[in-house]
Amino acid sequence: DTDDNSCTYGVPGCTDSTACNYDVLATADDNSCTFAVAPYDCAGNCANGGVDIVYSSGSYPGENNFTITDCDNNILYSMSAGSSMGWSESCAILPAVYSVNLSDTYGDGWNGGNLNVDGTDYTIVSGSVSNTQVGTCPVYGCTDSTAANFNASADTDDNSCTYGVPGCTDSTACNYDVLATADDNSCTFAVAP
Repeated sequence: DTDDNSCTYGVPGCTDSTACNYDVLATADDNSCTFAVAPYDCAGNCANGGVDIVYSSGSYPGENNFTITDCDNNILYSMSAGSSMGWSESCAILPAVYSVNLSDTYGDGWNGGNLNVDGTDYTIVSGSVSNTQVGTCPVYGCTDSTAANFNASADTDDNSCTYGVPGCTDSTACNYDVLATADDNSCTFAVAP
């Protein structure tokens, strides 16, 4: 008999540490390794922590379009006209706060069409537009109540605080205050007749 070199010795299993089924006890690779298929991890989850965005068409999908925008109205994802084949983006990266903006060019709703973003469904039952904000966009400004330019509406400090004697520092304003050292945006100006 001739040895055909098919014998393996040791503990068979997957010996590649980057594989989904890596076996720390295996000492002889048995070609059983399986790997994640991007953009998903071994458990079938988005490897980058992203979310799935899926458009499912109804009747007249060519009338349907959407954008997903951030707080500065930058378009993150969009579809200009739906297709009967649908549309999807796997493992999309979205900020904590975003807007889902749907529109229908004919104005009769999405006719059974649906946009699913991270497990939440969005559609237009009737009409032309639906806008939904997810989370709350920050309001930037000076949040220090002792500052001359304190903004009570601000919820996020933008390092713009100024200190000193608050008042109108514009000498051309009606209410110019010679003692003011920090403009508080209170200046008023004459209105031409």
